[in-house]
Amino acid sequence: MKARMPKSGTIARAALMCGAILGGLALSPAAAQQLEGPYPCQNLEFARPSPTDPLGTLTQGQSGYFFRTDPDLNWGFFISDEVNNLIRDLTSELKARGTELVLLPIPPRGLIAQNFVDFNQDRSPILSISEGGWMFDSYIQDLRKSGAVVPNLMDALRVDPGQAPLFYFKRDVHWRPEGARFTAAQVAEELRQNGALTGLMASGFQTSVIGENQFKGVIAQAAQQHCTQNLPPERYSEYVTKPMATGVGFGNTEGAVVLVGGSFSADERLNFAGFLSQSLGLPVANHASASLREFNSIEAYLSSPEFHARPPKVLIWELQAAFDLNYARNDLRQLITATAANCQNNSIARVENASGSAGGITQLDVPSAQNVTGRDHYVQVSTSNPAMNNFVVSVAYQDGDSEWIPVERSGRFDNSGIYYISLSQETTSPVVGITLEQLSETPASTRVELCRK
Repeated sequence: MKARMPKSGTIARAALMCGAILGGLALSPAAAQQLEGPYPCQNLEFARPSPTDPLGTLTQGQSGYFFRTDPDLNWGFFISDEVNNLIRDLTSELKARGTELVLLPIPPRGLIAQNFVDFNQDRSPILSISEGGWMFDSYIQDLRKSGAVVPNLMDALRVDPGQAPLFYFKRDVHWRPEGARFTAAQVAEELRQNGALTGLMASGFQTSVIGENQFKGVIAQAAQQHCTQNLPPERYSEYVTKPMATGVGFGNTEGAVVLVGGSFSADERLNFAGFLSQSLGLPVANHASASLREFNSIEAYLSSPEFHARPPKVLIWELQAAFDLNYARNDLRQLITATAANCQNNSIARVENASGSAGGITQLDVPSAQNVTGRDHYVQVSTSNPAMNNFVVSVAYQDGDSEWIPVERSGRFDNSGIYYISLSQETTSPVVGITLEQLSETPASTRVELCRK
């Protein structure tokens, strides 16, 4: 059975028309040096480290590569007009604060390591390499309509195909340090061409190898149970980046570039933030979080007093292109609300619960005469304990309608204890009540405020 792939006949036909234009990435000497396998493995479709792990079905490629059939080999990139408009609104709100947004979608493993995908396997991609490349290029073009800076890493790899074989680990979900370094150089080039770095004085940064390491990635661990031969660990070099001049401040560039994203950016062994500093010639404040949830770090950062006190000149958001933003409309609305929030000067009602705990209720009544609607207002939740990260906000409307907004962040959500909640944009009936129910076991005082946009 092949990987699930939603696509319309129109998209498929357009992709086929472009198939002659977009070729695969040429093999390089680096690829020949990595030849290994195939390994004797069976029933890889059942290879999962745990029932809740999102690895999906596995399939073996060539030269020692193993792929996940959904995130690695599902190349049906698409973004709706509604979601693109939300990204445009987020980009506009950030620009209003002087911040340029860099959206950095990382192409999936199977598309970058396309020469190592075995199309003879049962669980091979439905799309061809040319079709997948066309879909990704179209996705990037659509994202650019939002006004954000959006590097196209596939374009860069077509120009320098020798980088592709060392971009990803063969049997782990992450990029290698070489992939992080290549990506950092492309981001820096895009920002220079865009003019987003104008006025920032570049400094010198030096990257050096601090040792050699090896590890057995999560894909290898999952597949090993179904392979009769040992899947060897993969070797890689560890890097560190430091400023060339020690004991010298960075002046107006300190905090000017902020990185948010997932484990690709958060894992110090991969040194993405360091490679960015070297390529940009600027210090990079790394707020990325090693979380399975794509929005954890950017929500935490945009909700933080640090962002509101001093917005950066450039915000780089690394995310996986395989993540379907079409299911993230509510998250994007929260980001827009958090970016524009100024509740301190626009609070119209508040209530405090000094001893909140699991099951605790905080109730805020809103007189209907105030004619509060979701389009013009939002909720700010402040807690004394940032570990209080699991609660539900219920909103009651005058016409009897209601809204239920769950807020659940992982333990890796590095927040400041402030949450911004966007209300319904469709309901025109006035808000008459807001209730917060705390679900986490963490004791914390809580303040619920209704704020005008």
